[in-house]
Amino acid sequence: MNKIISILTVAGCMVVLTSNSWCQASKIATQLIKKMPSSSALDILGNRFTAGAAAAKTQAYIERTARMVTMQHSPVALNRSEFNTFIAHRITPTPISSLRVRLVAPSLEQTQKSVQEYMNFFTDFRAMRQEVDPVLGNALLERTDLLETMHPSQLGYYTGLVHSINLRSKKLQKTLFPTDPALAEAETYLNFAESKFNKFYTPDITPKGSVVRPFVEEEFWMEYDWHKPVRDGTLTALPENVHMAVLNDTEDILNMYKLWEKQGRFPEGWKVSTYYDTMNLLNAVKSGQKFDLIISDINVPGGGGRYCVHCLREMGIETPVIGCSGYTRDKIDSKELHDIGFDGYMYSDDMFEEDAGFSTWKSHVGNYYYYKRIGGWPR
Repeated sequence: MNKIISILTVAGCMVVLTSNSWCQASKIATQLIKKMPSSSALDILGNRFTAGAAAAKTQAYIERTARMVTMQHSPVALNRSEFNTFIAHRITPTPISSLRVRLVAPSLEQTQKSVQEYMNFFTDFRAMRQEVDPVLGNALLERTDLLETMHPSQLGYYTGLVHSINLRSKKLQKTLFPTDPALAEAETYLNFAESKFNKFYTPDITPKGSVVRPFVEEEFWMEYDWHKPVRDGTLTALPENVHMAVLNDTEDILNMYKLWEKQGRFPEGWKVSTYYDTMNLLNAVKSGQKFDLIISDINVPGGGGRYCVHCLREMGIETPVIGCSGYTRDKIDSKELHDIGFDGYMYSDDMFEEDAGFSTWKSHVGNYYYYKRIGGWPR
C-alpha cells in the first residue's frame, strides 16, 4: 500500500507542475510501478488523475514532494474529494484572445496592461502552488489539521504567501475581469488554502486599503430619514476651499458643473475641474494635481469609474470619491462600489436638467459630509 501512495503522490505532483520535465516524471512513475505487483497500479493512476493534465518541473522536486507524504494510511483513508478538487485540479488561464476586460472604451495601452497583469498573476499563482500544494496534499492524505500540527511561524509564512495572491485575485475580479472563470477557480482554491493555514480566516476579503468604514446602505447612498431629529446645520454644510474633480462623459453635465461654479452656487473657494476621459483624470493625479473631492460617473471612456477608483486607491490616494450616475439602487451593486473604494453614491437622473437639481446635489453631498463628521471617517 505504501508504494501505491507513492504512485498517487507522484501523479498529484505532476498535475501542478510545468510540462518541461514530463518525461522525467514518467520515468520515476514507471520505476515505482515496476517495483510493485502489477495488480492495479496502472489502473490507480488512470482512475485518480486525468491523463495529459500532469506535468513535472524537476525530478528532484517530485522526489522531494513524494517523500513529504507519510506512508501510513491506506488509499481508503484518503480525503479524495478535497484532494481531487484542489490539489489534483489544474487551473488553465483564459486564452488572451478570449479575455474580456471590464473597461469602458479602453485604450490599447490599457488593454495590454490589464492582460499583462492577468498573465503575471497566473505566473505567480502557479509558483505559489508548487510550494503550497505539497503541504496541503500531505495534510489531506494524512487527514491532519495544519492549524494543530504546524509551527506558528510556518503557518504565518504560508498564510502570508497565500493571502497576498488571494488579494490580487479579488482585485482582478472586481476591477478588470469579473466574469473570468479561471480567476473564479483560482479564488476558490486560494480561499480553501488560506482557510487551512489561517485560523482567523474569513471569506470575501475586500481589497486592502480600499475600505475605511463598514458598509451602511443609507450612509453610502447619502440619504437621511427626515423623520429623525433635526441635525445641526454645521454638520451638513459643505466645506470651503474645495478643489473638486468631475469625471463624466456627458458634456451637458460637465457644463452644468462649470455653470454652477460660475454662478457661485458652491461655497467660498470652490474650484471645479472637469474630465471626460478616465485616463486624463488619472494622469492629472499622477502629475501631482491634488483634489479634495471627486465626483465620478460609472461608465466613462478610458476605464470607467470602477477602474479610476481602483487606480487611485492603488496609488494611495485617499481623496473621497462619490459615484454619480443613472443607475438606480436595483441596477447597481453599491456594496461592490464601497468595497472597491467609493465613499458614496447618488442617482443623477434629472439632477442636472433644472435649477432644483443643485439643491438635490447639495443635499446628497451635504449628507456625505454629515455622516463623515459624526462617524469620524478618514475620508
